[in-house]
Amino acid sequence: LFERVRTLEPVLAERLEAIREHAHVGEVRGKGLLVGIELVADKGTKTPFPAERNVGRRAAQEAKKRGLLVLAGQPGLIDGVMGDHLLLAPPFVVTEGQLAEGLGLLREAIDAACAA
Repeated sequence: LFERVRTLEPVLAERLEAIREHAHVGEVRGKGLLVGIELVADKGTKTPFPAERNVGRRAAQEAKKRGLLVLAGQPGLIDGVMGDHLLLAPPFVVTEGQLAEGLGLLREAIDAACAA
C-alpha cells in the first residue's frame, strides 16, 4: 500500500495544480493521498467566506451530488468562526483516471458552492 501511495502522490500533486489555480482556493496542502484545500472569498488576500455561507459544507454537498465524496472540514479554523476547507482522502486503489475525473468533479463542486 505504501508503494502505491508513493506512486500516486506525484500524480495527484500534478493534477491538483488545476485546483490550486482556482479563484477561490487559498491553499492546497497534503502528504501522500491526504489533501486539504482551503476555500477563500479572495485569493489575493486569502479573506475567508462569511461563516453563514457554509461554503465548505456546500462544496462537499455539491461534490456528493456529482458522485464524489469529500469531507468538509470543521468551520472556523481561522478564528474559531470563519474558514472553510475540504479534505480529500482517495482510497489506495484509486486509478490515475479516477483521480483526474474526481478532481474535475471537485472543481465543478467548488464553482457551484462559491457561486451560490
